[in-house]
Amino acid sequence: GLVSVVLQSLSNQPTPLKYAIFNGCYDWHSSVHGYWATVRAARLLNLSLSDVFAKLGPRGQELYTRFMDKDNMAQEVDMLRCNAHFERPYGLAWFLVLASEYHQYSNTNTDTDSAVGAAGDAIAQTLHSYLRSIWPASPSSIDQLRALAFSHEYQNVPWALVQLYKYLVLMLGDSTTNTNGNNNHNNNSNNNNTTLEGDLAKSTPVLLLLGDVKQWISELLAVVA
Repeated sequence: GLVSVVLQSLSNQPTPLKYAIFNGCYDWHSSVHGYWATVRAARLLNLSLSDVFAKLGPRGQELYTRFMDKDNMAQEVDMLRCNAHFERPYGLAWFLVLASEYHQYSNTNTDTDSAVGAAGDAIAQTLHSYLRSIWPASPSSIDQLRALAFSHEYQNVPWALVQLYKYLVLMLGDSTTNTNGNNNHNNNSNNNNTTLEGDLAKSTPVLLLLGDVKQWISELLAVVA
């Protein structure tokens, strides 16, 4: 089935092993795709993520352990932060898709860890900073806004904006509906000893970031309407 195909792809290693987790595919974001598909399959089929990875045998357990390791996830985040042009914005946006899927999975499963959620928060801020750096200073810069609106493939700004928006809304929803801190993303954050930031949903920045994203989407819609 689909799960075995995705896991088999993840078990290959053409991607340089300099990445702590996302190896095994043609490029970095394709490995992120593979992990997203695996997490999504586990959630939709009501399976344990560890059990899904175990279907690959010893190699599957290695992939699962690597994915759940906080230090590995912190290395991925640091790598993305330190490489100013790497996977911008496409790969960062895909990581947020993975983090969102994992967050939904973690709401109904116990084999979860805060590292993925905290990494999502950090990458959301990194993607926001990147978008701010390329955004025209004035909404009247029609030509520049049109260039962003019609960017395509790996430079697709509208798609990245939508994924950032969806991630922030998901986090904001948790901050308002889980005020007692019962979800996995928030509960485990105090146990995270890596450099990941985490807990974006409980802080004021999520509202500030969401305000910017809404404004940017509005500006793009205005030039393509």
